[in-house]
Amino acid sequence: SGEFLNTFVKMEASGWKGRNGGAIALTPSLLSFYKALTERLNHAGWLEWHFLDAEGKAIAGHMAIRIGRTLVINKISYDEDYSSVSPGNMLFLETVFRCYQNRDIDEINCLTDMPWNRNWRMSLKKYYNIHVFANRLIPILTGELPCRLRHILPTLPIIGPLLKGLKALVKEKQHV
Repeated sequence: SGEFLNTFVKMEASGWKGRNGGAIALTPSLLSFYKALTERLNHAGWLEWHFLDAEGKAIAGHMAIRIGRTLVINKISYDEDYSSVSPGNMLFLETVFRCYQNRDIDEINCLTDMPWNRNWRMSLKKYYNIHVFANRLIPILTGELPCRLRHILPTLPIIGPLLKGLKALVKEKQHV
């Protein structure tokens, strides 16, 4: 599992996620999280790695979770040097074929509605964020209250536009 994670995060960091600072490998706490997650998923027998190789190296990868007859593609990565042949789409197609041929998967879930999913005409499902906090002072002050404020503040007439402007400014600074 560790070798596959290393291959995956190296490929992810080599592209646009690495340039924009969003790659797993660039944030030590995120890398630690994925190391622990993949170890636990592997131990439970739920972890699958899918890679597409060309010229002796991985050019696309999926970190997937298989629970029963459902395959959840949790993270994707590809080598931008091969973007002209859409290695991510090629790997996804190969995954769909494998699931169909083996008849062991009833659902492939990508957990997202990213534009590339529209190529596959995947049906969308509603997802909800559920936050659970203990009914004690510290969890209420540090968990529930900030969570509620994140939902309420943007709806306020003065604060909402101010937050949008601030987000746009921060986003603009990140791209400079």
